[in-house]
Amino acid sequence: LLGDSIGAQWFPTLTAMLDHQQWRIVVLTKSSCPMVDEPFFYQRIGRDYTECSVWRDRAIQWVRQNPVQWIFMGSTASYDFTPEQWEQGTGRLLEQLAAHAEGIYVIEASPTLAFDGPSCLRQRLPEECVSAPASAPRYPEVAHYLQQAIEQQPKAHWLETSSYVCPNDQCSAQRHVNGKETVVFRDSQHLTASFVATAAEHFLRQIADEERKLTQQ
Repeated sequence: LLGDSIGAQWFPTLTAMLDHQQWRIVVLTKSSCPMVDEPFFYQRIGRDYTECSVWRDRAIQWVRQNPVQWIFMGSTASYDFTPEQWEQGTGRLLEQLAAHAEGIYVIEASPTLAFDGPSCLRQRLPEECVSAPASAPRYPEVAHYLQQAIEQQPKAHWLETSSYVCPNDQCSAQRHVNGKETVVFRDSQHLTASFVATAAEHFLRQIADEERKLTQQ
């Protein structure tokens, strides 16, 4: 699992969908470090985030030395890259990883709430803590750029998350999932581990569809 904190949040999904006796999940993530092979000016520190580039190169080197079956990678779509940087920077990263894995699954950056979810739930009823995706339209645009890069790499595949996190373009701080009330967001953008763990079937269906496509080629 490669990514920033938005990529890292999907760890409970992987643990829920993979048999622990058959799989070993390795997590290589760094906060605010995009999975895009481009220099990144980080506003919070007021300079290029060189530590991110160094870490990303070392993560790639680790994969080269420890070939894996699947790579799952993801990051937020809020980074200030141009369309060309999103597509080409992602493409370069996929190219570097593809020779060392059977398949790469790029996880869509999930939609965000227009407010802090837990704060709203403390003050209001759950049905009042609902908003349209605050990330629209930027996140769908970035998803398009990433999919353009994926199309150029036969081993790369897309994992959609929007319809699961915010069905019908409605994001809720808390939702009824699998028979129980579940807090969805732990702030305005990060998802809770309990909610993410319920997404295993959503991921597995998409992976099975991709594997069927490969066998039909």
